[in-house]
Amino acid sequence: MPEGSILNARFPAPVTARAMTGHFVSSAVLLALAEALPARVIADSGSCPGLRVALRGIKAHGGNFAQVLFPNGGMGARAHADGLSATGFPTNAGGGSVEIMESVSPLVFWNRELQQDSGGPGKFRGGQGQHIVVEAVSETPLDVSTMFDRVEYPPMGVNGGLPGGRSRLRLNETGPVPSKGRFLMHKGDRLSIDYAGGGGYGNPADRDRERVKADVRAGIVSEAAARDVYGLAADPESVQKGGAKEGMGKP
Repeated sequence: MPEGSILNARFPAPVTARAMTGHFVSSAVLLALAEALPARVIADSGSCPGLRVALRGIKAHGGNFAQVLFPNGGMGARAHADGLSATGFPTNAGGGSVEIMESVSPLVFWNRELQQDSGGPGKFRGGQGQHIVVEAVSETPLDVSTMFDRVEYPPMGVNGGLPGGRSRLRLNETGPVPSKGRFLMHKGDRLSIDYAGGGGYGNPADRDRERVKADVRAGIVSEAAARDVYGLAADPESVQKGGAKEGMGKP
């Protein structure tokens, strides 16, 4: 690559999050190929680029720790199937066990769950993103670095599919934190992280009605989205059968 370009930077250009640029290259290529080979590509993915949060500090009994969160957003839908939820693309990195992370670092995880309505609507639905809430319990401040995207521009759908849900980061639910930057977390602070969902494939109106009902029963799609986006007529008996209404919002 030409020296001085974004793919061959000159010192002292910041390159810590260099992988994010490479991931966007694959996204651009796939979306361009969708024009010519719509049945051979997937929609945009919520973890393209990879979404990472690095936390560093001192453990309760001394000694340094460093922990990188590797959870993923949803993959884009395919021409023949829904996207995979909470699955990395184009990387194959996976999130580690919450219990192990809590045992080796001064962190407490209060939530780790799939997000309702985060998968992009379509004939085939994008994979769901995740919602995570982590609290700092260290007596000393934690240094946090964020390498996040899809905050302003969501993963795109293809062939009539709609975008997936956006990413979001908030500290103590009082306001956003930088998607690319550094800040401190003090004892008791909670970081709320939303991982983007994948884009949809095809027109949502063409999605099989039974699949939409199954998504509602599973809490993947809300009743409002089933009605307003997928055009599913109200049918409380079939949609809410099995106590699904009690499970709304708890996929």
